[in-house]
Amino acid sequence: SANQSVHSYAIDPSNTQTFYELIDSMYLPYQPRMQPQDTSIQPAFSYTVNLYKTTDGGTSWKLLLGHIPSTMQLRLASANPQVLYVGGAIGPLPYATKAQPTSPASPSGFFTLQVSTDGGATWKTTLSSSQSLLIKGWFVSADGRAFLATLGAAPTSGPTPASVNPVIKSYDPSTGTWSTVTTAPVAGVLIALTPAANNGATLWLQANNNSTSTLYRYVV
Repeated sequence: SANQSVHSYAIDPSNTQTFYELIDSMYLPYQPRMQPQDTSIQPAFSYTVNLYKTTDGGTSWKLLLGHIPSTMQLRLASANPQVLYVGGAIGPLPYATKAQPTSPASPSGFFTLQVSTDGGATWKTTLSSSQSLLIKGWFVSADGRAFLATLGAAPTSGPTPASVNPVIKSYDPSTGTWSTVTTAPVAGVLIALTPAANNGATLWLQANNNSTSTLYRYVV
């Protein structure tokens, strides 16, 4: 509808008539006959989003997931497009009552990650917010593995003290298991993943030291 927007999307590279969209509702600008009595307490966007899929270029849509946190992002495995992930921090909310954020939101937060290996028909939670992980970026490789940089406990263990340097973890959807890839040499944020040879991946981590930014590369 007119008051909806695409929050995140992914296109199946093997069939561009198939794509996925995370849809949220915008409360601004207000639609006719939808004007609230007190606009000062209304959020700019909804707090939840819905995941839809089309296989005919947008003529018809199917709801896959509903009412998931608005901070979620959608990522699809380009070489294995039946594999897709929805993940993100549970907070912060995109809008605070009568207040606007003074700086970009932190990449850290309580994180949850869901995966589908059948084009969105069924879903599995691979990482839950109850594990209270501090995530410093996450991406999906072409073959469908998820990579994330985390501070604190590993996905397969109990709470442990947080490390200054993030640990890079990988999730393999074919086995349903997590493994440790490496520990970053410095404190930083995982900002990108690019394909490498033989279904590998190149991870890019950005570190900030005072006013200087440094880019690190790790080939999986």
